[in-house]
Amino acid sequence: MDIVEEIKKCKTDEELRALAKEAIEVFTEEAQQNNLCTDYLGDNIGIYPKLIVDDEEHYESNNVWYGYVPKGVRVTYGRFKDEGVNQFTNFGYYYYIDDDDYVYDFFKLIYEEDNIEDENDIIILVQEFIENLFENSMEPKSRQYMHALFRNSDNVCYKPIHEHRFSDFYHNGSAMCSERALLAQNLLSLLGLNVVYINDFNHAYNIYIPSDKEYEETNKAFVLDFSTTIPCYDLTFECIARIPFYGSIKDFDKRAEDIFCGKERVKFPNYMLIKTRDKTYAKVIGKDRDYGVDYLPYEEKKIITSDSENKGGELILPGHKPSGKKLILLKDID
Repeated sequence: MDIVEEIKKCKTDEELRALAKEAIEVFTEEAQQNNLCTDYLGDNIGIYPKLIVDDEEHYESNNVWYGYVPKGVRVTYGRFKDEGVNQFTNFGYYYYIDDDDYVYDFFKLIYEEDNIEDENDIIILVQEFIENLFENSMEPKSRQYMHALFRNSDNVCYKPIHEHRFSDFYHNGSAMCSERALLAQNLLSLLGLNVVYINDFNHAYNIYIPSDKEYEETNKAFVLDFSTTIPCYDLTFECIARIPFYGSIKDFDKRAEDIFCGKERVKFPNYMLIKTRDKTYAKVIGKDRDYGVDYLPYEEKKIITSDSENKGGELILPGHKPSGKKLILLKDID
């Protein structure tokens, strides 16, 4: 995390702004080199009411992005299939990356934070920054319900969006997985972490690939989900915190191509945390978490589960929060 050291060395606000600008320029150039398509993210398909046939010749998908996502990129989401005619469209839900001023704000937060020891601290700090910028903890409601920009004047009916900007999501509680994963992608990338943005059929998340030395030793990458986060409750069942979901993918070098090409998906147990005075416990709840990359046309996916030939998801929790209250790394799950 050399960039964190550089941030700490800044003595004036001007130096911090200059460092943020330099980091954006460097990682923008790197993104141009590392991604085959640099114009859009998601399905490049027809906008409603135009339909496309379920045929590879009629669409393109760019659902995997390596590193920083710079200004000017269009992000599309909300694919819809008309089962009656077996055709796909997009209801006009897309936005352009139009702003990067938040980078300076995040660097300033890093500068002011004293307890940054490792990547776990960075991940939790990114979560806190996401909550503050978007002013929401993502609830399990539909995008149409959450997204104020989808509502017309009577606040009930919905209308398609034909253009809008990433900055429109700031400070109004309307951001969901696409925006939250993208912001996490950029913040983590700017700090030198090797992360990949994944746009799945109905969810967006990140995959973190550790530094070369650590990766060579463990051969693990990690799913990071900053949207469907893990609630932490006290003994009165009051939610006192939410942390990103963090789960490992074993044998990643052998499986990465299949995962990124949509041929393989990975499942993890879902859980909540219960914190006592001395310990934090995990309780498995609900359905398993299912992560992958979905492309058109649909085809059978190989599902890897946590107990399938020892190749599936292994539950991993961040070690602690930089604010001081530590979440103990769990060894047993009830």
